[in-house]
Order: sequence, then C-alpha cells, then structure tokens
Amino acid sequence: MCGIAGLITFSNADGPHDPAATQRAAIQCSAALAHRGPDGEGRWQHPTNGSILIHRRLAIIDLNGGRQPMTNENGQVVVIFNGEIYNHMQLRRQLQGLGHSFASDHSDTEVLVHGWEAWGEELPQKLLGMFAFAVYDRQTETLFLARDRMGQKPLYVSLTGGAAIFASELPAILTLLAAKPSASLRTIGRYLQLGYLPPSESIYQGIEALPPASWLRVSPDGVKRSVYWPTATANHAATGAAFGDPHEPATDAHAPAAIRTLMTSAVQSQLMSDVPLACFFSGGIDSSIVAALLQQQRTALGQDRLQTLCAVFDEPQFDEAPFARAVAKHIGTRHLELNISARRQVASLLHQLMRQSLGQPFGDSSILPTALIAQAARGIAPVALSGDGADELFGGYDRYRGLALVQRFGHLLRPLLPLLPDGGRDARNRLKRACSQRQIGRQYAGFTQIFSDDDIAKLGINAPPLPSSMTDDQLAGQSALRWAMACDRRLYLPGDVLYKVDTASMAYGLEVRAPFLDHRVAEFAASLQDTRLFGGNRGKLLLRQAFGHMLPPEIMQRKKHGFGLPIGQWFRGPLRGDLADRLTDSKAFARRYLRAAAVDELLRQHITGEHDHTHRLFTLLMLEIWYAEFSPTIADV
Repeated sequence: MCGIAGLITFSNADGPHDPAATQRAAIQCSAALAHRGPDGEGRWQHPTNGSILIHRRLAIIDLNGGRQPMTNENGQVVVIFNGEIYNHMQLRRQLQGLGHSFASDHSDTEVLVHGWEAWGEELPQKLLGMFAFAVYDRQTETLFLARDRMGQKPLYVSLTGGAAIFASELPAILTLLAAKPSASLRTIGRYLQLGYLPPSESIYQGIEALPPASWLRVSPDGVKRSVYWPTATANHAATGAAFGDPHEPATDAHAPAAIRTLMTSAVQSQLMSDVPLACFFSGGIDSSIVAALLQQQRTALGQDRLQTLCAVFDEPQFDEAPFARAVAKHIGTRHLELNISARRQVASLLHQLMRQSLGQPFGDSSILPTALIAQAARGIAPVALSGDGADELFGGYDRYRGLALVQRFGHLLRPLLPLLPDGGRDARNRLKRACSQRQIGRQYAGFTQIFSDDDIAKLGINAPPLPSSMTDDQLAGQSALRWAMACDRRLYLPGDVLYKVDTASMAYGLEVRAPFLDHRVAEFAASLQDTRLFGGNRGKLLLRQAFGHMLPPEIMQRKKHGFGLPIGQWFRGPLRGDLADRLTDSKAFARRYLRAAAVDELLRQHITGEHDHTHRLFTLLMLEIWYAEFSPTIADV
C-alpha cells in the first residue's frame, strides 16, 4: 500500500517544459503523500522530456526488494503501484514460463512490470487484488492507468495541455497543477444531494476520478478508455448463474458451501504479508465472519492466534465492545480493546483529514471513528482486515427492503402522505420522500439523498439530475432489492464506503483489506436469488446460514448496528457553538453562496429537536471545512 503520483509530458505538449518547476512540484507532491507511505520515497524522471513518477512506500511485501518506481531490464517500462496483488506469485510463475526474468524475490510490483510487457491492456483483468497503478512505456510514449474492480484504491487524473497528471489523493494532485482548479456549484449540488461525490468525479473542474474496474491509456495519439470487468456496469437480473461462468449455478443447495469456499479462499489470499496483521472487529456479522475465517486459517498454518481490535467509545449506545469480546472468546483470538474518545478532537481531526487526505467535502460522519480506530491500530499492526462490502453484496441495509415495500405498496401509501406529520425522525421523512415518487431511481433517492431536490433549491442551488447509476436502463428488469444493491455497488460502495476507509486508514499509514470485496465473491453474490439474501424480514440470510456454526448464536441474530458517533447530539450540545459559528460567519461558504435563511432554519430546527438534521448539518460542516482549507474559486456563481 502506497501513495503514487505522476506528471507525464507528451511530445505534443503545449509550450516548453520547465524541469526546475517540475522538480519543485514533485518535492511538494511527495510530501503531500508522505502519510500514505512513511517507509520510503522514490522518484523517476525522464532524461529529456521531464516527465516524473513519484512513489511513497508503505512496505508490506518484499521489504527489501519492492522499492519503486520499478523498471524492466532496459528501463523502458516504469511502474508505480498502490495496493496489493494477491495472486502475484501465480502470475510470476506464469510470466517466468513465458521467458520473463525477475530481479526481486517476491515483489508484486514486478509482476506489473513484466505483466505489461506480456499482456498490455489485458493486464488488469488478470489481477486479483486492490490496486491503482501507472505504467509508463518510454518506447511508445504511453501512460497506462488502472484501478481495481470494486474501487478500493483511488486515483485522480487531470488531462490538460498535452500532459497527464495523476495522484492517489486530491491534495497531492493539486501540487502538480500549474493553476488551482475551480469548483462549480453544480458539483457542489451533487455533493449536497449524496453527501459524497460519485466515484468518477471530484469537486474540481478538470480533475476526474478514474472509475473502478477501468483503465485509461494516454499517448500522443490520443486517449483511450475501457471497463475491463463487465460486472462493474452490467446489472443483470439474478438468473442463478455466476457472472462470467454460466456453468456454475448458484443453486439453493450449494450456495452455503460455495460462499464458505469463496470466502475461505479470499481470506487465505489476503493473509500474505511480511509485517504483522490484525483484524478490525465490531462483533457484527461481517467482521466476525472475517475474523473467524482468519483464525481458522492461522490455526491450520500453525501460526499464532489472530490479533483482533475493537473500538471502545465513551458513548454506551455506540459501544459494541461486549459483542466483540464474546466473539473473540468464542473463536479464540488475542483481543485488544482500543479506547476512543472523539468529542474533544472533532474539529481538529476533520481539518487534518480534509487538508491532508480528502481534499474535497465528504459528508459521512463515520469517517471520524474510522480514522480514530485506524490511528490507534497503526501502532499495533500496519495491516488490518475488515468486513467492508458485505452489506452491499449480501443485502444488509434496511433501505433495500424499504424500497421493495414502496414498490409494492406505494400506490396505497401515496394518498395518505398528506396525513403524515413532517419533522421528527429522519427515517420517517425518508420513507415519505420515497413514497411520493413513482420512478424507482427517485424512490431510492428518497431513502439515500442527504438533501432532497427541494432542499437544495431552498439553499439557492439548482439541483443536479440524479447520477446515471440511479437512472441507467441497464438496471431495468431486476427486483427492487437487486436494483438497490446494484445501484449501491456502483455508486455508494466506491464513492462513500471505500473512499472513507482508504482516506481514514491511509491518513495513518494503515493498509485495510476486505475479503468480501474479492471480485470472485462479488460475482457469486450477484448471481444469487433474492430468497438467498433476504428472509425473516432480514438481510444477509446466506451469510447467517453459511457461517452460523462458527459464531455465537446471539451474534448471528443481531440487527445491523451502524459504526458511528452521536454527532447529532453533539450538534445540540458541545459542538453547537462551533457549528453555528462556522455556518454563520460572514466569510463562510454558506453565507457567500447559499441562502442564509435556509441554513439558519436548519440549525434552529435541529437544536430545538423539531427535526433531525444531523446528516445535513454534517454535510454542510464538511463543505465549510473544505472551503476554509482550500479557498477554492467557485466558477458558475
């Protein structure tokens, strides 16, 4: 796991190249990525055109031989890489059979070097892992960028003036640009709509995020793009056959054994590490399954007991430590509870994350506890495994069933909507919004939007159209449950969940792996019938059936418990003054570009308890922190 960046100048670039300016920018960029790679720094520069590749290393695999940038034997192919390739030893043997020689002992980066020579654009689809990498081929003057299937590792790109600029994080790419880019109110409207930016966008004009499961090839001949994993865009109705292999039916009888085999393989592949490894652990179903499989694997290999880590919060309603303790005892891990206190450091932590890693507003308040546990865990192990992805793949969210109910009974509920009171619980308001719509995308938006289109208009911004993931015809023909899960897999999972995990963990140089995001598991999950995912008014039915024998019964019967902090309570208490000051300051974004009266009303309603505006106020708070840290120009005022 690392931080990467680059500035590639092509022969058709505009204007002369300034090597000294590039060197200064490279030094600043490397410093901006230092938190992602505290174990080493490397740079490569083209001898004539000044192109430069930057790498900051978090050393996990082949500690002595994995330094980057890495080249082939004649120096014509240069690679920088962020992530892990779990099948790199198999690919190494395959490449050796094709005649390629390896200089390192077991570096997964070198597999990319020779993999590019052997397979070119087909390289990404051969990889099992999480990754964002860049290949620069000097002979053809080609830059090739690729990102993993699920979107675990980020990569931002700017194509301008005959040059390609890219980096793992937005603050880093900003150091390489000749001029600071502007932001648009339309994109800010999208952020207010979702609470995050879609996985192909950034807040800045001229900077895009490379979408998951895609690659980008840039040369003097032009730009070429491709999606290399059809599951990332195609959303078929569940037919009982796994994606890409119609000969392996996901039948009811075989499904529990099949998911046990796939998850065991995923966990086994993610055990590879030359440094200590631990497991994030909440006592919920997802992380408990990963921990149980990890402990099983370590026992089979004759290794020491697994180190599990659980956050202990001051607020009892958010503390899951007793459940984690019970599971740790049941499966036999070495368990450590990390005491987390967040209330006094909310503002400083959010500013640090924004300035150092985020670089754009992000409205999911669970980034706070995620960052705090990552900070505490980094002193114990530089690698941790998690249960991320299970909810989106196996139906863990209540909103999936909510959408199914609206689709089925919405016509009966719609006439009653005027009788339902406004205000109060946010969940009731979301249900009202969903029932008021007839198109499935807008119904689902009713459950997931932070600010509705009407709310955004009240703030004085034109509401943007819904993201294409919520209106794409490829989603047609599925059940409401499948539709919502497919939408989340394309939009919410990479745009919110995985972006949050990468940002919060890599802020402290911690690598987080997620076995549920193994693409073989994702393909299998996409093949399952609804009845395998939902039963007894609960989701993740298959996981409960397949792994129930490994865990305490009370854990398998637990309802989903979100990972968060009482931000809404704090906005009425200890954070009330700070929040109000930020939103009402004359220099605030809210005062310059939003309708002040609408913002003031949100504050009043939340503080008095008339409405629960926790998510909206945190979304606005992060917008203010971004605006204060980066002083962006707003282009379309």
